[in-house]
Amino acid sequence: MFRQIARAARLALLLLVLLAAVPAPAPAAVPAPSGWNTWADFHRDFTHWPLDSTRIARVNSLMLERDAGTFVLQEGQLVFATPLGGRTVAAVFTGKGTFSFAPRSEIERQQLRRFYGTPTLRVPVQQLVLFFSDSTAAELRGGLTFAPDTARSLQRAWKAAFPYLTLPRTNFVRPLSLAQMLVDGDDNGYFRAMINPGRGGEPMFFSLDPLYTERVRLERRPRDDRQGLKRRYGSEVLSQFFALGDPDTLRRDRNPPYEATRYVTDVVFDAGLGMTASAEVSVAAHGRERGWIGFDLPHHLTLDSLVTAGRRVTFEQQDENDLVWARVSPPLAPGDTAVFRVRWHGVAFEREDDFLRHRDLLGWFPRPLFAGEATWDMRFTHPRDYQLVAAGRRDGVEVVGNTQRSHWVVDQPIDLVSFDVNFLRAIRVDRDTLPVTVWMRHLDGAGRVTVAKPEALRDARSGDEQVAFDVANCLEFFGRMFGPPPSAQFHALETPEDTYIAYPGMIHMMLREDRVLGRPDFQPHVLRAHEISHQWFGLAVDNATYHDVWLSEGFADFCSIWYRQAGCKDSKTYLDVLSRWRTDLLENRKFALGESQQAGPIWLGARTNSSTTPDDYNLVVYEKGAWVLHMLRDMLLDESDPSEARFRGLLRDWYTRMRGRKAFTEDFRAEVERVMNADMGWFFDQWVYGTDVPTYAFSWTAEPAANGQWRVKGRVTQSNVPESFKMPVFVRVDFGDDGWSRERVWVTGRVTEFELPLAPKKPTAVKFNDLESVLCEVTP
Repeated sequence: MFRQIARAARLALLLLVLLAAVPAPAPAAVPAPSGWNTWADFHRDFTHWPLDSTRIARVNSLMLERDAGTFVLQEGQLVFATPLGGRTVAAVFTGKGTFSFAPRSEIERQQLRRFYGTPTLRVPVQQLVLFFSDSTAAELRGGLTFAPDTARSLQRAWKAAFPYLTLPRTNFVRPLSLAQMLVDGDDNGYFRAMINPGRGGEPMFFSLDPLYTERVRLERRPRDDRQGLKRRYGSEVLSQFFALGDPDTLRRDRNPPYEATRYVTDVVFDAGLGMTASAEVSVAAHGRERGWIGFDLPHHLTLDSLVTAGRRVTFEQQDENDLVWARVSPPLAPGDTAVFRVRWHGVAFEREDDFLRHRDLLGWFPRPLFAGEATWDMRFTHPRDYQLVAAGRRDGVEVVGNTQRSHWVVDQPIDLVSFDVNFLRAIRVDRDTLPVTVWMRHLDGAGRVTVAKPEALRDARSGDEQVAFDVANCLEFFGRMFGPPPSAQFHALETPEDTYIAYPGMIHMMLREDRVLGRPDFQPHVLRAHEISHQWFGLAVDNATYHDVWLSEGFADFCSIWYRQAGCKDSKTYLDVLSRWRTDLLENRKFALGESQQAGPIWLGARTNSSTTPDDYNLVVYEKGAWVLHMLRDMLLDESDPSEARFRGLLRDWYTRMRGRKAFTEDFRAEVERVMNADMGWFFDQWVYGTDVPTYAFSWTAEPAANGQWRVKGRVTQSNVPESFKMPVFVRVDFGDDGWSRERVWVTGRVTEFELPLAPKKPTAVKFNDLESVLCEVTP
């Protein structure tokens, strides 16, 4: 949905890693523990959690199977931790054993090959720490004999696990799914194993986490797991997939224990932009009773009170921790929705010279940890000296003395919205379709709104007018191509952050003078078009899961350059950016064939990023995703149809069919097959689910034929891909001042030889892969 140039998109990826859900079939639930009245009580018990040294078992040849993971404990000792909240939910093993992991899908096997050079894993186990709410305790008790014994090695293993479970000087417990299971007393099939292979090996983590739709997960400690001299004790996902027997058709990444469904907020700024705010947050519970609700609130904001059903709720907030845990009594019943009335205050903006900087564009309100797509009703009150613009539809504005109050509504369920306060001047573009207002930072004349016709802005020289024209022109172009967006009005807001973010009816955009790395794809006019296109692809048509995020981001990247080419008659930018993206992808592959790790497929979404491939999310999902659309465009190109009606029809019909829905990659494949009238599985296997990029060596000859014509032959050697890899490639034949011709040639196998239709004269040149029809490398 958005791209941050100067830093990673922290919040969006954090949500993907921490959140998600589909409960597994579970044993009968037990009552939630009642011993913890505050989060501090729970955290104290958790961090001082002892082992039960009176009951230690000698282990010989014990096997524990959990879906794709198998533990064989050959010899050693095993002990349970003492009950926590009345339940036995942890155990420790030390000794000699093995852990085996065998993914069921080829994509996940390839993922292991990228990290370890093998499709399955078998690693030694010297220490094993288990957390569980499944049948593990019963299985271990049934196969072992327990008695008092020495527990030194077990105590060392237990102590070594806790840096991965807590953070220094905070009441933080991680992962959040473990914390929620413990405090709520869930018998939800949770299982997590912390695996220490011993000297020279790296810690690994295997889990069946019912908060994730794909609940089988294998993680490792990141390779860059240090901040200065300190280790951060983090983890990153290597492999993730559905457990055996779980449905694989759910159209979301998570089905959380609780989620927000509606926000009604009232935010008031004083003359110094100190913020006091209140909100009614509707939270729905799932699965079982929820006695603990966690909220995310940046630590520069202070939570003052939390009330539900007329009762004050006990909560804890720490200065060093963005998490707020609230104890709800009586618990929230599954299927019920509670309204939490929240009050908070703080400084959300910092003054920088004559302008203001938002301290956190996305973290200005208390949000339940497991988020949820919600509707929004927002009211803001602020001094008239400042201007405020928010996401959604402005549903009224009132000025009283030196104060302005505005009302903004987002009817479309979405997990994040934002606003900005600054010194702003506006240009309202007078259009017959979607109303457009472009807000630019100015201390001089702040608050002034001018109205202009698009044609009057076309040849404008001022930067503000140029941006206003470009925004309005971009919206007009996408409206013609796809149909009307879901928003009733649109605001483009210049903000002093190195970021572009799209919301319903609004985008944050970088300062007009910003340039990043000199890259053609990171220039403001390209990035603006990317975010504007999200009104169609990303907001109106959203991706169903993290696997399908390219249907938002890859589409937006393609739309950004398509607009420059077709909407602005700027083919140079289109080709320059495609070339830049091709270079990125080819260089990545060359590095991969050396010492570095190869990028994963588009289908892995955010999981393409890792500590050894930190930039691959942008490279693969955005850039390669855009290349996929470009290649489909060329496959649909017909010389008798210069308007490209088939390709435009593909995107317009896709938008029309899917508007207001969440889309799977296979949904888009079906749409492509409808337009192509052919099975396109091979194409998606190669470019979306696969990682291969072909190298073509091309040569050609021309010889005289009858009647003054010329016979043109070509030979292509294909490498770096399987024998079955195939693609149609454009070949252009030039005749100097007498024009040119273009043919589509199918290339497959190691060598492809072809003969083109007879040419009217001797060619001056033959270009292979004309119009960049295939993402490839062409060598002489």
